[in-house]
Amino acid sequence: MKVLLDTNVYIVAELDLAKNVESVEVKIIKAAINQKFRVVITKELQEQIIRVAKRVGDKDWSSRLIALIWAEVKPIFISNVL
Repeated sequence: MKVLLDTNVYIVAELDLAKNVESVEVKIIKAAINQKFRVVITKELQEQIIRVAKRVGDKDWSSRLIALIWAEVKPIFISNVL
């Protein structure tokens, strides 16, 4: 199964992980890491995650979040969305 996650799932999960809170968002990300489903990411979604993360944290936090998504979640990249 492939799933497209909302930007807020990534943001909230990262904030909750930093506080050791086991929220629904954290459980979703952990399920993706454990390959219970495959996450789909688009260029537009990645850009939105970066924009929101910069507002919540800063550009370094934003960069770390994107790196973690690619390294841990291992999303499927879709370049053309109709």
